[in-house]
Amino acid sequence: MKAGKEWVVDMDITKFFDRVNHDLLMHRIGQTIRDKRVLRLIGNYLRAGAMLEGIVVAREEGTPQGGPLSPLLANIYLDTLDRELEQRGLAFSRYADDCNIYVGSRRAAERVLASVTQWLKEELRLEVNASKSGVGQPWERKFLGFRINRDGKIEAAPQSVERMKDKVRELWRSCQSLSSVELRDRWRAYIQGWWAYYGLAEERRNIFKTETWIRRHIRCCFWQRWHDSRGRLRHLSELGIRGRLLQAARSAKGAWVMAMNGVMHKALNNQTLRRHGFVMPSDLAVKV
Repeated sequence: MKAGKEWVVDMDITKFFDRVNHDLLMHRIGQTIRDKRVLRLIGNYLRAGAMLEGIVVAREEGTPQGGPLSPLLANIYLDTLDRELEQRGLAFSRYADDCNIYVGSRRAAERVLASVTQWLKEELRLEVNASKSGVGQPWERKFLGFRINRDGKIEAAPQSVERMKDKVRELWRSCQSLSSVELRDRWRAYIQGWWAYYGLAEERRNIFKTETWIRRHIRCCFWQRWHDSRGRLRHLSELGIRGRLLQAARSAKGAWVMAMNGVMHKALNNQTLRRHGFVMPSDLAVKV
């Protein structure tokens, strides 16, 4: 992009792991590996039937999804695509069946999409998913959950942030038979794993902007789990709320509204949540 290639061909191969041609794959492996025992093992692995509703179904194409060997075999199969793109002098990034090719104009992008789609069909017997593929500028497309924004920086794609927010809604539902500690630990496990991946982003503001909203969900969850005015009065008192502020425990307002109330912000302020282990992405960010 910094070199002026501000148009991207975003390619998604239809059901790639289900469509890998066994003969083509074994031919490519056989060009490097001569040991017939190894080739026989790989062939048996590819032909092993799939269990569907208790019935073994024969496999004539594709690699077993979730199998430890499948990603390696997929890279071997698509290595020919890499060589073809290199021979054409194209700038690209590929990970398994996701591929982005960078060019200088929309017209060039449309031309490359059409030609590579045809090449994949003829050479590797693969179909490009028309509904998921297309051309656009980098900030209009996503790759492995990221995108390149208008400033040329890598950030989490909006769709990735929205999926994270869906998970927040799920994890902080109040009607779960889990203790507060269990709710916290599930949240920590999720957000630490999520950040271990999306923390690679150079631009993180769109992630950090969600933190106020996440804390509101946490406060809302606890307000509901305190059940009634008696429980809320007790918990607010335990959290250091005194005097007239305790009248909030008898409020008839909804939990989502009360989660923004000053009393809840005082009782479960950012420092308190952090001290009890309710971490946010910014807490996990490495300070340089």
